[in-house]
Amino acid sequence: MTSIIDLLELSKRTAIKAYEALYQESRCLKKGYFSKLSKCELKTDADLLLDDVIKSNLQKTGIDILSEESGNVSFGKNSKLRFIIDPIDGSMNFARGIEHCSISIALWNDSEPVFGVIKKLSDNTIAWGGKEIGSYIDDINIKVSGTKSKKHSILSTGLPGAFDITIADNQKILIDKMLAFGKVRMFGSASISLLKLAVGEVDAYYEKDIKIWDVAAGIPIVLGAGGRVIFSDVSLDNTLDIYATNNLI
Repeated sequence: MTSIIDLLELSKRTAIKAYEALYQESRCLKKGYFSKLSKCELKTDADLLLDDVIKSNLQKTGIDILSEESGNVSFGKNSKLRFIIDPIDGSMNFARGIEHCSISIALWNDSEPVFGVIKKLSDNTIAWGGKEIGSYIDDINIKVSGTKSKKHSILSTGLPGAFDITIADNQKILIDKMLAFGKVRMFGSASISLLKLAVGEVDAYYEKDIKIWDVAAGIPIVLGAGGRVIFSDVSLDNTLDIYATNNLI
């Protein structure tokens, strides 16, 4: 039986291969088109390329895969383990040349995160971690911030495509969260937002109706860095609500 560490190492190698495949391509992969399901969700040719690269490397394990681009890929094993991948989290940022985007690969056991791997597309760094293994960037251990006061803290949040800002209750929830903190930042990538929490650049993260593949890799990395994550059950449309902090606020 393949160990969790072996699966982690495979995931790291896979993220690096996907990164290399992206930048070895001579054709322009930033050409974008908007999803038929959501007019605010941009897809690029790069999303599809990396989806193929990642799945071809992970499928040799026989573990089921949930991908943003291709949905559920099942191999019929009687296992609760599942890879959850987002070939490019922050596709709009990628297409427009904004640095906050990543390749995200996670392994979950049913509803529990095991580990996550985040390969930033803006540089050559790779982050990984989990509650039982700690969290790292390029083999350097990372930790959440030591900030204890919300009024001295930074909240990272966003407006996911599935989040309906026109609903009054949604507006109130979001505004109340934002007003509780000293500063608010939106990076346009949930994985990068969670990574920034894990390294102590922000102190909390909140999003409602975010897709599971956007946060699946970041959640275990935050936990491995000493943070706290509260998230709802995943709905039928693969969305959930999430609130994560440095475990002090």
